[in-house]
Amino acid sequence: MTARHIESIIRMSEASARMELRQHVQGKDLDFAISIMLESFVQSQKHAVAEEMRKKFRLYIAQATPLSDQFMRLLERLFRDKAEDLRLQGRDVLAAEVSVAMTDVVSSIERHDLDMTEAMQFMRSERFRQNFHLAGDGLHRRPFITDLQCWHIRGYLHHSELHAPASRRPH
Repeated sequence: MTARHIESIIRMSEASARMELRQHVQGKDLDFAISIMLESFVQSQKHAVAEEMRKKFRLYIAQATPLSDQFMRLLERLFRDKAEDLRLQGRDVLAAEVSVAMTDVVSSIERHDLDMTEAMQFMRSERFRQNFHLAGDGLHRRPFITDLQCWHIRGYLHHSELHAPASRRPH
């Protein structure tokens, strides 16, 4: 670490305090600046090295990422891994058809040292409900619907208009 890195951490800490309209830097500002610096450094490394560094420094790096983003990333990774497992088994499934067992979700939260209470709060959030739903003991992804499909579902567009060139679609 060079003097320029330390100066950058100081400037980011001061900026963090100013964003919260404070005159003085607090410990959380310094932690935030260090986490940004570490994440930036980790991202510049090769994949294998970066993953190992993320494990070692995850407590500092996690402070730079909002918890809701951490939970979303974790759930997206679980769904991606599950879909890949199904593809390797020769099954072709749509994203909305993939289900992840809640036991796998809980295990992943614990493995990543995330707070279970915070996870439960996230699962009550609007962001979670917009992207996922619980059915039985499995977590499912909500299907992604385009604006045109919404118009079609609501009856504004007929099937022929949905597949018409953009110039002929109603605005």
